[in-house]
Amino acid sequence: AVKVALTEEGRRALATEYLRLGAARRACGGGVVAPLAFLESAPSPEGPEGSALVMERLGPSVDDLWWAATCGTGFSGATALALARDLLPALAGLASADLVHRDVKPSNWLVGLDDDAARLADFGTCCVRGSSSDDATTFAGTARFASAAALRGDAPAPCDDVESAAYAFAYLLCGRLPWRTRDDATCEREVAAAHKLAAEKDAVSPEQLCDGGREERVGGRDDNRFYEKAAALCAALLREARRAREASRDPDYAALLRLASGGGSAPPDWREVGVSWDEDGVMSLGDYC
Repeated sequence: AVKVALTEEGRRALATEYLRLGAARRACGGGVVAPLAFLESAPSPEGPEGSALVMERLGPSVDDLWWAATCGTGFSGATALALARDLLPALAGLASADLVHRDVKPSNWLVGLDDDAARLADFGTCCVRGSSSDDATTFAGTARFASAAALRGDAPAPCDDVESAAYAFAYLLCGRLPWRTRDDATCEREVAAAHKLAAEKDAVSPEQLCDGGREERVGGRDDNRFYEKAAALCAALLREARRAREASRDPDYAALLRLASGGGSAPPDWREVGVSWDEDGVMSLGDYC
């Protein structure tokens, strides 16, 4: 995979992304996409020469797999728990390196070409914890999954990524979130809109995040025990993110990872319905459709 930047500002940002991705890879190992090279001058298919960040090629995103396997109705609890066991060690590694991803969401988790383990990708918004620069405190993530503090423009902290993970897993599990989503561009452009969404998120208790769940389990694949366990994990992620911010400490990743344990040994939902992909990461739905 290759990201190309043509402008001077974009080239500087890409060089910074390469350095932070390298630090993240050293801290997280295989839990994040591997950076392969940064080319200061590289040919561009668009004409002008630019800079390029070369990364390992991975498979489809969890968001793509979610739509392909469930049509947006929600993963089984077992699949959500398995994804949490992939993501939480990566977030712990980022915190140990004093990095905050700032855009934790299903479309930024990619599975491997030959396996179903999810890796965290797209470090374009990643920054050092506590940074007070305009780039770090200006909202630049995804409104649906951003932490309330990020929407308010507070200094970034690891608890922001854990709060985003709570929202992302609740979305993957239930197919919706308990607030009206604003457009990302609106939240970037209008401070009042971002602050209003932050207030709506603050008003949601951890127990309300998956309140109501799904009336029917997806395709009969879910086990109520695993669904309830995954819903409880979503609540725990949000609760711990808020407590960590209030206490100015890192989240307790080990405790959260223990809550994600179990879930059975069944293959993930996308395998159950025959979704596969080729060496370029292009999905095939098999006989599912």
